[in-house]
Amino acid sequence: MARTLRLEEGASADVRLVRLVGASLSALTVVQRWRLAGTESYDTETGPLPVERYEVTDLATAETADVHLAGDIVLDAPGIELADLESPPNLGTSPGPG
Repeated sequence: MARTLRLEEGASADVRLVRLVGASLSALTVVQRWRLAGTESYDTETGPLPVERYEVTDLATAETADVHLAGDIVLDAPGIELADLESPPNLGTSPGPG
């Protein structure tokens, strides 16, 4: 979803998502604001790896969390922590709106 927003650094967009919660997987519609807070580059064995940091705010509760993405891989987000990566992330651009 973050790749389809195509945000410039510092820009934000509001998105409506469906969150599945609880053991019954109840559907809950939420509105979040995604802001591209910055991009850092890390040296790796295969070359520089750009990592984008998004600030994601739930507009109903004002709770904010950071999401770190490298291409198509979530490196760190609430409830997610990447421990190992078998292959490099796909850093290609997202397809245009269709």
